[in-house]
Amino acid sequence: MPRFGHLSKRSKNLFLGLLLTLLASSVGLLYVVVSSNSTNIPETASIAIDSSQPVEATETVQPEPTPVTDEKSKSAPKKNSTTTTAISYPEPQPCTKIIIERSPSLTLDQLTAQSEQYKEDIVNHYYDIYGSTSTHLKSQLSQCGPTEAGSGANFHAYTLTWVQYYYWYSYGSSSCTISRYVVHLTTDFFLPRWGNSTVSPQEDNLKTRTSNYIQSMASHEDGHRANAVTVAQNISSYINSFGSRPTCSELTSELESHASQLVNSIQTQDTQYDSETQHGYTQFIHPNIYD
Repeated sequence: MPRFGHLSKRSKNLFLGLLLTLLASSVGLLYVVVSSNSTNIPETASIAIDSSQPVEATETVQPEPTPVTDEKSKSAPKKNSTTTTAISYPEPQPCTKIIIERSPSLTLDQLTAQSEQYKEDIVNHYYDIYGSTSTHLKSQLSQCGPTEAGSGANFHAYTLTWVQYYYWYSYGSSSCTISRYVVHLTTDFFLPRWGNSTVSPQEDNLKTRTSNYIQSMASHEDGHRANAVTVAQNISSYINSFGSRPTCSELTSELESHASQLVNSIQTQDTQYDSETQHGYTQFIHPNIYD
């Protein structure tokens, strides 16, 4: 009879562990699969972006002189009149909101088919933003940045990691031993991509500032990935050196207890990382990216 259980579940830390145990009595083997999910939430979306007013251009117009009939009028200086024309940039095309759904990266069949003991897959997701001014870009980052399906929380950048592991064990004459295992880490990055080429003359360095902002966010997000990599590799090393236990019940209990602690530590590391970097602010190429 398959048995299901959660390693842990926290409403905000975004870690979910799923334990699936299948008993194959015909061959005397017990299979265990564990999936864990941790999302690392960057809050780089809080960077303030200055509002930009429509650019104004001045144009000098020379009117035709008014005909005069007397000498005194003819000698009077000509007057110039100046008119101001406001250049208005149209509203950018709409962006498409990206929704974050949490689900195990690999199916059970895909996980058990993995040949390597440890493997990581990195997937990059981009959402396009449009606009000619920093005001446009700020608005679209807030409108279409990655949004959690459940909470509705919105971000400019987002990292989602899944740690999954599966191991086989069997009982010998006097002990239970792990015969094979696999550990898999999937990292999903969600970042903006500016699909625009026209820039307001008042913000001629907007492309550089935007590029710096996106690059800085990507660097911060990679720090969250590093936390998950450390945990996944530690789980792999732990299972590899686990050895045997007198009973299979003792083996699974001890292994799951330690592995659960390791996976839960991802959130602790992420919280500390965001605190130390002020959610990436101290890592920005230029902190006031849109000032």
